[in-house]
Amino acid sequence: MAFLILFSKKGKKEAKWLWFAFMFLFSYHIFYSVMYWSEIIPELNRKLNYVYFIPLALYGPLFFIYNQMVTGNWKPKPWRILLLLTPLIFVFCFYGKYFFLSEYFRRQFQSRQELHEYLVVAPEQMENILVGCLLFFAVISWLNYYSRIRGKMRKDRWFLYLNVFFMGFSLSWALYAVLARTDILTSRQDYIITIAMALLVALQGYLVRETPEVLINWNKLKNLKLFIKYSKTGMSDSVSLEYRKKLMNLMEFEKPYLNPELKLDDLAQMLGISRHHTSQVINQHFDKGFFDFINEYRIEEAKSILINDKMADEDPNIIEILYAVGFNNKASFYKAFKKFVGTSPTNYINDTLETA
Repeated sequence: MAFLILFSKKGKKEAKWLWFAFMFLFSYHIFYSVMYWSEIIPELNRKLNYVYFIPLALYGPLFFIYNQMVTGNWKPKPWRILLLLTPLIFVFCFYGKYFFLSEYFRRQFQSRQELHEYLVVAPEQMENILVGCLLFFAVISWLNYYSRIRGKMRKDRWFLYLNVFFMGFSLSWALYAVLARTDILTSRQDYIITIAMALLVALQGYLVRETPEVLINWNKLKNLKLFIKYSKTGMSDSVSLEYRKKLMNLMEFEKPYLNPELKLDDLAQMLGISRHHTSQVINQHFDKGFFDFINEYRIEEAKSILINDKMADEDPNIIEILYAVGFNNKASFYKAFKKFVGTSPTNYINDTLETA
């Protein structure tokens, strides 16, 4: 399932890599638990001993990053990423050397019961620290959901389910740690953790199958963010759709974008609504800001003029055209043309005529 997500043609790369990492780590962890219980290959158990600290150190930060991306709070600054990786760095600082020990030395340490002397931080202490970090990330992720999303999601309850299941997974680790330290459970009875992981994987699989667009497509998440942003403006969905239609008719027939001095306030006055509501209509229904919305119409107008002039055996005067469609300078025109068409005006003319 992890590779199906990663190589899916739909969705955003960042989301797919996050969920690939999640599924891969869960898969490894379940595999490790099964091998540990069954003791089918003792040598493999010794090689993988304590390696589960690595996924345990990453579950919390990965889910927190995804949570932040959904609500639009994520800012990938180097210091922030380094801070989130602190649990993983801590693991490698104290267990990195042990991970690279040969099986012979591991067996020797364990047979002589010298392992705790070799490791600065005992395995039980390391596990307690990582479980504490996991709970911390689960709590701040829930608080982020609660403050930004709760009560505003309507149909997008998938995000609530993810937060609830991740909190349950984190609590299962905490419960196991308490029961194991009080000798109620042994280390071979960590079934509650594996069950919690299996349930979370099942939920991820269900979401990938039923609603992949909300799990790995930031466009859907961006729409959610916009819904939250405009949830208190007082404009209902039906009214917003009416103004969307009115705006499209305005742009098509009156062509206000040809005015190089056009501002958001001017467009709002033509629609007869406030500046903020005009911005809401553009953002929600066209997934663009005001300037991109206007410039895209200008570029479409420019494309039409360029081709018509060329078909009429006239050499298009790009400078005259850019001013005619509402741009103030050559640089902004070329930048917008490249953004919306993907090539320069000259190349666009040649490519269009070649395929005509």
